[in-house]
Amino acid sequence: MATAEVAVDVVAVAAEAREFAGLRRRAEECTAVADWQSGQAWVAQAGGLRWLLAANGPGGRLAGLATAEALRKARTAGVVSVGLCGALDDRFEAGTVVQAGEVMDRRGGRWAAGRVQGGAPTVRVLSLDRVAVSRAEKRQLGAESGAGIIEMEAAAVAARAAEAGVPFYCLKAVSDGGDEELPMDFNRYRDGAGRFSRVRIGAACGLRPWLAPGLLRFDRQCRRCIDRLGEYLVHARFD
Repeated sequence: MATAEVAVDVVAVAAEAREFAGLRRRAEECTAVADWQSGQAWVAQAGGLRWLLAANGPGGRLAGLATAEALRKARTAGVVSVGLCGALDDRFEAGTVVQAGEVMDRRGGRWAAGRVQGGAPTVRVLSLDRVAVSRAEKRQLGAESGAGIIEMEAAAVAARAAEAGVPFYCLKAVSDGGDEELPMDFNRYRDGAGRFSRVRIGAACGLRPWLAPGLLRFDRQCRRCIDRLGEYLVHARFD
């Protein structure tokens, strides 16, 4: 479908299209937006709500572009940053869905997030333009910020929502616990636009085949987390 201006209940912004897979599987309808400029977008009917789903890659710049386009093209009652995150607090195991009470960035920006009904614990979210890879890095970031999770897009989404005067929410599924090391440093494999390059990741595995089992395990874990997030989103209600 093409968009002039659509009316939706919620705009959801994620880094990767696959982070919407759990919600899209549960949708009664889901149609791609044909004239979308910032990555990919769909209009979906799921859980009694009409959604605009936008994915444009990781990091604040790309998420900001997707959010801005969504707010130009849709009338909405709220914007939610969704997707995967890393835990900075050992209480949050892989698969836990959390919601933000506050989002902060490293420049001192802070944004309050609205309440989402559904029982997810409320945490402070640290939004940085990098993946936290090691246990040591996670512990340091958690101690410095007091945040419970780290992710890459929420601050930019929150800032765009604030500029537009639209309520902001944040729901994330923990892909890796605070005591988990990621199988590789994904920050090294981003392209010039900031997206993770599957070609470069695949090439790195070709040179270091011992990385493959860990990457496959992590991918399966991410898929389970995405499905759990989709189940949560389809029942969520935004205050």
